[in-house]
Amino acid sequence: GIYVKAKEKISETDKVIVRIRIRDNDRSLYSSTNFILSTEGTASGGTAIVPGGKTGEEDSKTDKKEKVRHIPYVTGYPDGNFKADKPISREETAKMIIAALEIVPKEHRFMSFNDVDRKLWSYKYIEEAKDKGYVKGVGNNIYAPKRDVTRAELAVILVRIGKMRGLVSKNEDIIFSDIEKGKWYTEDVIAASKFGLVKGYTDKSFKPNKKVSRAEAVTMINRMLERDPHEVLEFKNIKSPFKDLKGNYYAYYDILEAGVLHMH
Repeated sequence: GIYVKAKEKISETDKVIVRIRIRDNDRSLYSSTNFILSTEGTASGGTAIVPGGKTGEEDSKTDKKEKVRHIPYVTGYPDGNFKADKPISREETAKMIIAALEIVPKEHRFMSFNDVDRKLWSYKYIEEAKDKGYVKGVGNNIYAPKRDVTRAELAVILVRIGKMRGLVSKNEDIIFSDIEKGKWYTEDVIAASKFGLVKGYTDKSFKPNKKVSRAEAVTMINRMLERDPHEVLEFKNIKSPFKDLKGNYYAYYDILEAGVLHMH
């Protein structure tokens, strides 16, 4: 629990706004909430706690959503391109997730997977993602870092993270024509659709074994983070930071959300 103690006496007629901001170890904003302490409307004259910063009347100042600094979690290539349609590997997925969650990977003394050596550039990200319970191997102590991640694999990973972050279902069950009962990914793919992380194709298929592109990956991660890039007004006026990314590309704003420092 969190306990708040006033430093001075509070008048019974005062409406005291309490803002609680919880920050992660790296000082990034993890969670925030507002509420008002008031004696109005209580028969005994006790203190009423009104969540959300409202007292029956709209408080525009308190009600306003606090903007958070979003740090880029994906970068382009040395040639200035983003390569949105390029498939991402399992090691790139681990790095992207750790960066998106703004986690600073710690040093790991022991190797969890036989094919992930400490000399590998992605070693610390894979180990961190594994320690956090976000990723698992493919069997026999193998992670397969260079292998392209599939839609089923990414859906499973993001559902794990989403559940840890307290995501709630937004949709009814979606029945995909190619998702069979009893597969290792079946329940999580259905959960991913309920969380709003994934969508099917026009033929009602999911294509669980299809490779995930960089554009698809950031779109799904943004949904898991509950970030809607269309809410960021500055994206309407900035020039694309990537040479090959045009404004009419379907994931244009999701890529900016993932690749540009901004306030949201």
